[in-house]
Amino acid sequence: MRKLESLYRILFSLPDPRVSALISTLLALILGILDLRFLYLWILINLSCFFGNKLIGLKFDVKRTFSLSIILVILSIPSILIFGTPSSSYFLFLSVLYFCSESGILRSSVLSLFPYILVDPSVTTVLVIFVSVLLLSLFLKILNKKVGVVNIRDFVESFILFWLTSEPRYMEKFFLNSSDNSVGKVRCISIGSAKLVSTDFHPGPFRNVGGALLVKKLYENGLIYLHSPTSHSKNPVAAFEVERIKSCIRCEDYKLKPMKPFKIEGKKFEVFCFPFDKIKLIFVSGKNAIDDFEVKSGSFVVDCHNAHVPGFNASSEVGEIENLIKIAETKESFETNLKHSFFKLDVSTRSICNYISALLLDYSGERYALIIFDSNNIKLEFRKRVEREVRKIGYIPIVLSTDNHEKTGIRVKESYRPAGSCEEDWEAFRKILHKLKSPKFSESKCSYGESEVRIRTMSKRLIEDSKLATNDAGKFIATFLALALLDYLLPGLTLTLGW
Repeated sequence: MRKLESLYRILFSLPDPRVSALISTLLALILGILDLRFLYLWILINLSCFFGNKLIGLKFDVKRTFSLSIILVILSIPSILIFGTPSSSYFLFLSVLYFCSESGILRSSVLSLFPYILVDPSVTTVLVIFVSVLLLSLFLKILNKKVGVVNIRDFVESFILFWLTSEPRYMEKFFLNSSDNSVGKVRCISIGSAKLVSTDFHPGPFRNVGGALLVKKLYENGLIYLHSPTSHSKNPVAAFEVERIKSCIRCEDYKLKPMKPFKIEGKKFEVFCFPFDKIKLIFVSGKNAIDDFEVKSGSFVVDCHNAHVPGFNASSEVGEIENLIKIAETKESFETNLKHSFFKLDVSTRSICNYISALLLDYSGERYALIIFDSNNIKLEFRKRVEREVRKIGYIPIVLSTDNHEKTGIRVKESYRPAGSCEEDWEAFRKILHKLKSPKFSESKCSYGESEVRIRTMSKRLIEDSKLATNDAGKFIATFLALALLDYLLPGLTLTLGW
């Protein structure tokens, strides 16, 4: 899944629309002084893009339009000055109109030819346009390759339209076509005013696509999401599947009696167990690293997802995790009184998506603090800093993230930014810390509920095939560049051959 998300990193970011328009206009005017055909081409490309939004569903805003027009004009400079035709950049313009709209190659070809024909209605221009259409058709045929369940052309077209518009329907349709039926549990523990929800599904893949809405939708209903032992193969493929999960949440099927919590140490992981008479709430924390892992258990198991290390694979360490969970499940405890205090802070930073929440649990004087960052993992140094501050005021800390992918890949260099990556995160936590120093505890009525739901999820096969497909990305990019270069040289080639 990270290979799909990392595609965002290679997409360039553009300046502010006003800056883009100003730079593009100034360059066009300067080039127009050299040769008016540059200015005419720039104007006609801009007009084609503006009309293209209505005529072919082109997904271009102002900054992309002005940036594209000046790039194409600059690429046309040698062609116009040497051969008298701007057509060397036509293949690129045609490709942009095709991939960045919902139209087919015929409509894209008709719209894209007008700037070039009007600037230079020569045989050479017409011939280059005809060959360019053939070359793009050839590239689309090459791209129409299937790797397992993944059609590369469908993926590329869906991904580009999603990136341009942020409309999840493009990627959700692609994922839905290759999805699996999955049955999973939805669990909820209510501790006083705090309702903690876990599912057998994963809050991904990215941004606002499918399951990436899960954490936010639960939070809007006053529910706090706890990341379960699951993986990206269990990502709900569409927003309506998230709604189906939400509709199944039950928190009050059984009343619970709280029992004294305990901790179990392992070599690389530690487990905090909060037992009740009918269910055990078990938190798995990584001492130095943790990421998605999968285990089967009848308990309410939580992957704290609280120690980010790039490239770490928790599946290789799952044996220790399973052993610690089994020990926690068999260890006996005894009833005790429980008081709680729960509060949350709405906050959005570059890494925190919607909130930080704190659930304070007082077991007859032994106090725990569950600090939940709505983020994609947590920097280890930041977590340890948080733990130190919480211990100073008399709590045993458990710090965890929701593994929310809502902000994954929104901007260049922001993919996989864990909590603690910016000073804003610390400033937000300090507000929570201030509340921890003067909490209002109340008696805790506890209850539990669970249900089962069947939804469409991204399959393991889709994940693996997507990885294989992205491995071939370099070959397709090289093929496209080779065809673009061939097209770029066509004006000179046609004149050399006397066409």
